[in-house]
Amino acid sequence: MKVEKIVGDSHVEAIEFSEAASGRRETLKVDGVLVHVGLKPNTSYLEGIVTLNSQGQIVVNERMETDFPYILAAGDIRSDSPRQIVTAVGDGATAAISAERLLQELS
Repeated sequence: MKVEKIVGDSHVEAIEFSEAASGRRETLKVDGVLVHVGLKPNTSYLEGIVTLNSQGQIVVNERMETDFPYILAAGDIRSDSPRQIVTAVGDGATAAISAERLLQELS
C-alpha cells in the first residue's frame, strides 16, 4: 500500500491510500499518523572505518561502542535496534555513560 494523502483540516481524520498491484484507492478513518522516514541507514561513509551489518547498521557492543576506539553509535543506526523511540533514548544514555567512562580513562 502507498499513502496518497493525509486528510483533515486542523487534525488528522483519515488517510487515502492505493494498492500498487490493483491500483485500487481507499480511504481509512484514523486519529493520527506516525511517519517513519527511511529504512536504510545513511552509513556508507563509515565503510572501512567501523563494522556495518548487511543492512548498513553499525555493529556495537552492549556499551554502544564500535570496534573503532571512541566511536559510539546509538538508536536506529545501531545493529539489532528495535527502532523504537524509547530504546533510542536508552541507547543514548548508555552511549553517554560510555563516553564519560572513556574520557575519564584518558585523564
